[in-house]
Amino acid sequence: MPAGPTYEPIQSQTLSSNQSSIIFNSFSGYTDLVLVSSPVSTTGSNTYMWLRFNGDNSSSYNLVSMRGNSSTAGGTRVSTAIVNYICYSNEVPTVAGRTTVITNIMNYSNSTTYKHTLTRSNDASLIVEALLGVWRNTAPITSITVGMDASGSPIATGSTFTLYGIKAA
Repeated sequence: MPAGPTYEPIQSQTLSSNQSSIIFNSFSGYTDLVLVSSPVSTTGSNTYMWLRFNGDNSSSYNLVSMRGNSSTAGGTRVSTAIVNYICYSNEVPTVAGRTTVITNIMNYSNSTTYKHTLTRSNDASLIVEALLGVWRNTAPITSITVGMDASGSPIATGSTFTLYGIKAA
C-alpha cells in the first residue's frame, strides 16, 4: 500500500499573554497547510476568529458556512469579506481546550489559482460548524495572520495554534 501524505509540524504557539494577532510566515516546500487551533476568547460573546493572507485586508475573501447545535441549524454566505473567517458563529469559548478548529489551506504556494480553505470546528456545548473560504488572489501565501473579531478583541492567554505542512507521498 502506498504511503499517504506526511504531516510535519512547522510551528506551534501557546499564548502566555493576550495577543491582538499571531503570524505564521516561515513555511515552504509543502503542498498544503493545516492549522489546528484551540482558541480562547477574552470577551465571552460575539467572538469569531479569522485568517488574513499576506496582510491582504481588501474585500477579497468569500465564505460559506454551515452550522448547527442541538436545536437549530443555519448557514451564511459572505461574498466580500476583509478576512477569511474560520470560526464565524460567535463560538470561541472563554475556557481553554473546549473548541478545536482545524483549517486546511490547499495549494497555498500555487501561483495560478485562488486559495481555498476548509475549516471544521466544534464545541458540543455551543455549536458545530464547517466553513469554506476563498481568497480571491493567485499570489502564493507567504504569511498567515490569525486574529479575533473585528473590534480587536485579543486572542486570550492559553490559546494554542499549531501549523502543519503536508508533503506529497
